[in-house]
Amino acid sequence: MKITSLILAGALLAASALPAAASKPAGVVTLVQGSVSRLLDSAAKPAAPAALKVGDAVFADDRITTGANGRAALVLTDGTQLKLNYNTDIVLHAKTVAGKSNDRGIASIKILLGDLWSKITKKKSIFEFETPSAVAAVKGSSGEVSADAGQTCIQWSEGKLAVSNDLGSQMMGALQQMCVAKGFAPPAPAPWTPPASSWSSSLGGVEAATLQVKVKDADGSEKTLVIEYR
Repeated sequence: MKITSLILAGALLAASALPAAASKPAGVVTLVQGSVSRLLDSAAKPAAPAALKVGDAVFADDRITTGANGRAALVLTDGTQLKLNYNTDIVLHAKTVAGKSNDRGIASIKILLGDLWSKITKKKSIFEFETPSAVAAVKGSSGEVSADAGQTCIQWSEGKLAVSNDLGSQMMGALQQMCVAKGFAPPAPAPWTPPASSWSSSLGGVEAATLQVKVKDADGSEKTLVIEYR
């Protein structure tokens, strides 16, 4: 996936013209099936959950949920792809658990419940998943993390993943899997063979999308900034 660099560069410059209370977009919604909602938008702070649709911007601190019939796909500003399965609840954070940030705008995803598939770009840029039972720091590019209040299960297809909690740590490699129960140290990873088909592959690749953001110049005139994801 490519992001039109000229347009994106313009987006980052123009984002400085936004009011101080606003945030620049961290990504865009590229696919929606069924019920998908945003519970907290760091820019607008709606009082009630708002339905997300294709083309909507997402921001750091957004909490995104899918219903029993809902699935979604997002792409972050650096091309990182995310897919959410049914009954999934995540929060996008600008900083890791340790307080570190990166240049993609999202450094950590808290998975409260459900299944999240990801394909991470910029392998040298810090990125992690936080769940009720472990923190997984990405050292590679793609895999799936499933979590609930009592257990985190990871199936990693490419690259490496450092999984840790207060009781221990393990390094996962490509084509390995692991389940970490809350209150227990991460176990040694086991071999994993990807299935011929899965919920994430059934969603297909992330589609191209165009994001429009309203910005104001120094003189107060409003303009529409267009960011294209290809």
